[in-house]
Amino acid sequence: MNKKLFVLLPVLAAFTLTVKAQTQKGNHLLGGGLNANYNKRTTSQGTIGDENYYKYTVKTTTFGIGPAYSYFISDNLDLGINGAYSWQKDSYNDLAPNDSYYSSADKSKYTAFSGGLYLRKYLLYNNKVGFRTGPFVQYQKQRGKTYNGNGLYNDFKMKNFYAGLGLDFVYFPTSKLGLTASMGSLVYNSSKREQATIVDKNDGVGLNFFTNGITLSLVYALGK
Repeated sequence: MNKKLFVLLPVLAAFTLTVKAQTQKGNHLLGGGLNANYNKRTTSQGTIGDENYYKYTVKTTTFGIGPAYSYFISDNLDLGINGAYSWQKDSYNDLAPNDSYYSSADKSKYTAFSGGLYLRKYLLYNNKVGFRTGPFVQYQKQRGKTYNGNGLYNDFKMKNFYAGLGLDFVYFPTSKLGLTASMGSLVYNSSKREQATIVDKNDGVGLNFFTNGITLSLVYALGK
């Protein structure tokens, strides 16, 4: 059974505490994040008309929490690190009545720990509204179980490496309080999944916009 797990990096809600005025050189951003997301998609395997062709829906629920820290190495440019604990559940529902490859009870669950680095350039009008963009890398280790319709399960572990370019909307209604929203990202993902004696390796590039969930961050800026 080849079930591809989708790891959703975006944060649904976050808060950040720092030291003075927004994006000036020498400022620090210290905070934590909380994320939650639900995604439903339909996918297929095989060729239409082939006896092995089937379609199924995948419902994904995720939750995560973790700290983040960044330092403005120059005006409007910060370098940061983050970490996270996350939980995810995928449920599979077969859409082909004559194909029992998947049943409505098929599902997988996992927990994961991750850490990453990022560099972001802020492009703000009047120091209030604009965008931030820059590269990031993220590494994640997962452990979990897959369940079938008979209630049986298999343990699995998975490693993911992400590298990409992100784009966020930024708005500071005051000199210290700000709101950001993720607009999308271009991501390369390399993964290795081990389950029993089976090892699956996958590499791919994806362009993500708002389809992966709502991403909001509330920030509070302090400076020197």
